[in-house]
Amino acid sequence: MGEPTFGIGRGKVFPAHRAKALVNPLRRIVQSPARTIARMGVGPGHTVLELGCGPGYFTPALVTAAGDGRVVAFDLQAEMLRLAKARTGPRPAAYVQGDAVRLPFAPSSFDAAVVILMLGEVPDRGRCIEELARVVRIGGRSIFCESRRDSDFTRIAELVALVEPYGFALERRVGPRFEYIASFLRR
Repeated sequence: MGEPTFGIGRGKVFPAHRAKALVNPLRRIVQSPARTIARMGVGPGHTVLELGCGPGYFTPALVTAAGDGRVVAFDLQAEMLRLAKARTGPRPAAYVQGDAVRLPFAPSSFDAAVVILMLGEVPDRGRCIEELARVVRIGGRSIFCESRRDSDFTRIAELVALVEPYGFALERRVGPRFEYIASFLRR
């Protein structure tokens, strides 16, 4: 489907030079990282891939939730990873740069993959989901967070239709249709 296009708007990769907007402290009022991650069911000991971590708005909460587990923050842009690492501080996480349609991980490497507000930025979403199916273990989860406030919002019915052909089954959805977290079990 092509290479990613950087910019603001539907189908574009949010550029790192605008990352300050993504970590604005006022964002916590409508989307608390701790509350969001708690609703995902990530727990101590989990090996988690944060796909499209951006500047790390959710990364510290994810590392805390995984406890003695392992979190890999993954992003297309090196600058986003630098910002995420700075936000995470001394908490342990790995930072990997790459493309969501070519994940550099072995099959069944993760208990969970977390995709927060970025799936719509991937030009070939099917290939991205195929890669998630490859790197998430059987019985693991791919968890998607979507919000109508995001220009790349994916409706739940569209997400289910996209994800299920790749061996995932909708386990649960939390939240209203316009801002939800959907957890898919890898079969």
